Amino acid sequence: ITLGRMRRWINAIKKTNLPIVWQVHDLYSHHYAGDGSSAFLDKEFHRAFYGLSAGIVVHEKSCIAPIEMEYGPKSLVGIARLGSYVGVYGPKIDKATARERLGLPDDVRVIAYVGTARPNRNPSIVVDTFSSIDAERGFLYVAGMGVGSYIKQRAENIVVEDGYVQPDRLRDIFCAADFIVNDGRKYLTSAVVRTAMSYGVPVIVYRYGSSIDMAAGAAIYIDDVAGGLEAALRIALDMKDEQLESLRRGTQERDAERKWDAAGPACAELYRVLCEH
Repeated sequence: ITLGRMRRWINAIKKTNLPIVWQVHDLYSHHYAGDGSSAFLDKEFHRAFYGLSAGIVVHEKSCIAPIEMEYGPKSLVGIARLGSYVGVYGPKIDKATARERLGLPDDVRVIAYVGTARPNRNPSIVVDTFSSIDAERGFLYVAGMGVGSYIKQRAENIVVEDGYVQPDRLRDIFCAADFIVNDGRKYLTSAVVRTAMSYGVPVIVYRYGSSIDMAAGAAIYIDDVAGGLEAALRIALDMKDEQLESLRRGTQERDAERKWDAAGPACAELYRVLCEH
């Protein structure tokens, strides 16, 4: 793909004169991180497509600020929040059963890193950081497509499941965990974080995009902690049970606020406004 071809695509779309609504899941493609030619074309395409769009749909109100900072303001914005993912991965099971299935002990804190590994979100830093923490403090469970290629070495208390994870297996990992970590620094919308809320699991994330609203009261924000990721992991491992329970209540509150049947009307209202104009 060349810049000229990309611009021809954009011009062809523009000539249709049809109103376009773009559901902005992330600012750029996950696989084109860095400053190479592919990343440049990817950014140029997203920027041009944003310019074509009459309106956008986002998953949380807190996504709007970084989008506008990157691309400029947009007058028509719909907010369609993601509903529960329990229907995708299966009903919640108790922690003891989940840990038994995964071969994890009952009496330690378990932090999980799940999802397909990508240049802009992969377990390398979390694994390296967790490996430097006292092995008696807990376990780190890493699972997802391609995660192994980002891990050079690991401590004995780190479990790695590299490859496709069946939905019910992924459910077991969420239910076994005390925390889910997503250390993508500019990850606009995270289905992993939303799934954690679905299963009542607090998260360790950066204060960015959807995670600000989606995980409010249910997160340890890495950039709020002096010492960054390592300090956030230590806080999670050392947190008293009553504090952890407070975060779990936060996950339940955020989950209850977000229903799939509310997303459709939010989109429909945006389309109605566009059609009227």
